[in-house]
Amino acid sequence: LVPEGPIVLSAVRASLDVENGKTRAYVLEGELRAGPVVARAGEVIALAGGTPKVEPALSWDDWTGGLATTDPASEPAPFGR
Repeated sequence: LVPEGPIVLSAVRASLDVENGKTRAYVLEGELRAGPVVARAGEVIALAGGTPKVEPALSWDDWTGGLATTDPASEPAPFGR
């Protein structure tokens, strides 16, 4: 599956979920950009055909076990699901 629109990751730990033409990303650390819209740590960005929306994250299921990062020196999170 391909994300809905371009996404720029910058020194980030994030989880991306692409399903049925919709993309949601939770930012754990750093920032994620979709055009002029920026999501920072603790926020979720949703892309689905229109303008990206950013909202605070209430909870998050880290299915990667802390491995979703662009930082090669970053340690995995001490917890997972």
